[in-house]
Amino acid sequence: MRVLLDTQILIWAIDRPTKLNSRIKEILNQSEVYLSTISIYEILLKRKIGKLDFTEKFEDLIRDEVFIPLDLNYKHSLATYDLPLIHRDPFDRMLIAQSIVEKIPLITSDKMIQQYDFKFISG
Repeated sequence: MRVLLDTQILIWAIDRPTKLNSRIKEILNQSEVYLSTISIYEILLKRKIGKLDFTEKFEDLIRDEVFIPLDLNYKHSLATYDLPLIHRDPFDRMLIAQSIVEKIPLITSDKMIQQYDFKFISG
């Protein structure tokens, strides 16, 4: 199975694994786990403005094949237009669009994201 991580789930998986339930841990251990470049950008931006203390080097995680990078492309950007305005966070909207376009379920604990009509796994 292939899965895409929401930014919060990514942070928990790397920095706070005790926050993940056993079902999600099992899915992560048995799946191809994709990491969106939009999540990397979101984390680096929040770290830069002091909202997040997260020092993990993403290039190491990708080089060590912990995560498979999923780059943002124009199809993902265009797909955000068709999404209802349930959630106005641009990072989350892009993750939803990537999940839909790539047909990869998004693992998320965000209740706002879970209001969209697409395949996700509740974390």
